[in-house]
Amino acid sequence: MARLRIKDHDRRPEFSIGLAVGAAVLMWFTLMLWSSTSAVRAVQRDLGQVSVTYECDDGHRFVGLADTKSLPCSQEGCQRRAWPMWSYQCTKHGAFLCQLRYERDDRRGSRIKSARPLGGSWADVDDAINCPQCERTLLPDITLRLPPQTVESEE
Repeated sequence: MARLRIKDHDRRPEFSIGLAVGAAVLMWFTLMLWSSTSAVRAVQRDLGQVSVTYECDDGHRFVGLADTKSLPCSQEGCQRRAWPMWSYQCTKHGAFLCQLRYERDDRRGSRIKSARPLGGSWADVDDAINCPQCERTLLPDITLRLPPQTVESEE
């Protein structure tokens, strides 16, 4: 008589696949929950911790800490006031140097109150600085550092 041996069905591969799918779903839900509840905020520095280039109306430049008020020009004999300036980019017209006036804001620390292109007139800033030629929003050029102009002494 022949003996018939019945082998139990091995369910280990199906169990392993199911466990892997379950773990993947659990990781996806955890990632979705974690990413929606934790907002990443950029590090912000106080206005007095930022070094900017100042320029007076006579064109003298020097580097100083940003402030909410103008600074006296560092050039000997110059009586003008100097304002911080920054470079901004228009997608159509290129780069513009703008002088800035800051104000303290309880909600955000400090913000730009008004701006003017070099040699232009002051305009209030609501949310963004606009191009003086086409009124498009200007983007700050964070790559540009304006060096102070060296003034040759006349002897």
